[in-house]
Amino acid sequence: MKILSSLAVIVSVGLMISGATVLAGFDEGEIAYNKRDYKTALTEWQPLAESGNPEAQYKIGMMYRRGLGVKPDFHQSAEWLLKAARKGHGLAQARLSRLLQDGKGIPQDVIEAYKWLTLAVRNENPALEPVLLEMRSRLTEAEIQEAEFRADRWKPEQ
Repeated sequence: MKILSSLAVIVSVGLMISGATVLAGFDEGEIAYNKRDYKTALTEWQPLAESGNPEAQYKIGMMYRRGLGVKPDFHQSAEWLLKAARKGHGLAQARLSRLLQDGKGIPQDVIEAYKWLTLAVRNENPALEPVLLEMRSRLTEAEIQEAEFRADRWKPEQ
């Protein structure tokens, strides 16, 4: 019994330390970003993004979109935003929708764009409602129904 409780303590401490390390890397990236040291921010966020952190994925996607510390690259931006959007990151969903509408870095797809924008609005981003209504006015009823069907069936990745 002593061995099991000792093992539980070791595992708990290990998880706390690894969580603190991840948070420290993200915070260091945020500090660097706010100082406009984009290369350091990217260095801090890259491992987090690659390990599945949706906020880091979103931040890197936006850095590629805006060309901050990297050459502007809509394809890279779309890839990182899609990863974050699939995990339920509302701002990533909205930004990805825009890239899909414009066909920047990703093939143009108004149905997918409407789906992601719908999900962003549902994801506690009510300020995007007018954007969704404007986009709706440019789609056919069949396109809207298909996009809403996809949005209703969507589930975030773990």
